Amino acid sequence: HGPRIAFLAFPQRVLGHRLLAAQVLHVAGIVAGGNGRMTGVALQASIVAVQVSSLVEAKMCGKCALPFTSDILRGLEWVYRNREQYRIAAVNLSLGHGRFDSACDGNSPFTRIFALLSQAGVAPVVASGNNGHADALSDPACVSHAISVGATSYRDNVAGFSNSAAFLDFLAP
Repeated sequence: HGPRIAFLAFPQRVLGHRLLAAQVLHVAGIVAGGNGRMTGVALQASIVAVQVSSLVEAKMCGKCALPFTSDILRGLEWVYRNREQYRIAAVNLSLGHGRFDSACDGNSPFTRIFALLSQAGVAPVVASGNNGHADALSDPACVSHAISVGATSYRDNVAGFSNSAAFLDFLAP
């Protein structure tokens, strides 16, 4: 078996007792999935799911799971502490907020943990954001130790919803 990729799971809805993390499952399937006809881009990799949401009741969502920054940081710290035991090579985060037209290391709570993960050989791979900015990324994609990834359309252009900037690392379908 190959290396493992940690996915921070932060579902947006709760159905009964089951938390739904559709975005995380979608990306995990692209990476390591296989159904006999198609395979992910890293078929030998396996997935480690790290729950980083707190169950709350709020007017905006009823009963839902929300990722607080402290939850996400604890999840990243877990990945760092367990990187050797689980042979974790990368951690994926599909989240973000804000608009940054340059590296945001001085403003982001993720700067230190991303540096530690990178130095330990664990790549923090982060979605660029879904605000459609052509000249800015969201935090934590704007952290210099993050590997920022924007989305492409079926025609291989930057997707209209995807954030992009001169300091974006990669575009992917």
